[in-house]
Amino acid sequence: MRLRWSLTTIAGTLMMLSGITGVASAQTQTFYGCLTGTGTLKQVSTAGVPTCGNNETRVTWSQVGPQGPQGATGAQGPQGSTGPQGPQGATGPQGAAGTSGPSNTIFCGGACGAIGIQGWGTIESLILPAGDYLLMADLLLMNTANFFLQDNTRHVSCKFDVPSGYEPIRMIGLDGNPGTFDKASLDLHWPVHLASAATVSVQCVVSDNVDQTHLGVVVNQGNFTALSVGTATLAVVVP
Repeated sequence: MRLRWSLTTIAGTLMMLSGITGVASAQTQTFYGCLTGTGTLKQVSTAGVPTCGNNETRVTWSQVGPQGPQGATGAQGPQGSTGPQGPQGATGPQGAAGTSGPSNTIFCGGACGAIGIQGWGTIESLILPAGDYLLMADLLLMNTANFFLQDNTRHVSCKFDVPSGYEPIRMIGLDGNPGTFDKASLDLHWPVHLASAATVSVQCVVSDNVDQTHLGVVVNQGNFTALSVGTATLAVVVP
């Protein structure tokens, strides 16, 4: 009974010293002391090993005990609020220039193809790979016909010449030269699907019954563009 009481007293003393030392220092320390035969703890110190008597036993212990088992994972906390937006980053360096794609535009000025009489004359042509395109052409027509005692008015029709499919035709009338309307613009727009590579052209013809030497009508300038599109859809509206 006496021994049990003495060990309890020692444990209480150790706990008290451990708590005091823990307040004084956050570092783990080793304690030294001398335990008498009657269970009394003497000469407790952290400075070094004490000199114990003949009937005393030198003892040591650490301030921090062995690590206990890991506890269970706690419940997830609530999501925090969104933080403020960060500053805009610096502009990156300019990328290298890409390679030029194929040109699907042709322009003529003063050297366009001749307009036909009673047959289509080719003004401009493009060689295109297979695909879907929107064809666009803008022509400036000029009538120079000024023949004595003749009707110098001219009627010009133009169209796209494509391998297959519907070909819309537009016609325009020009006064003789000099005249208020001896110059005029004519434009064409049409979607087309090419199953394989092909040549597409802009063609024009004069429908008046005149001699070739008295034609008088020329394409002063023009441009022809084939715009590649995803899918060409043809819709014909008949009034």
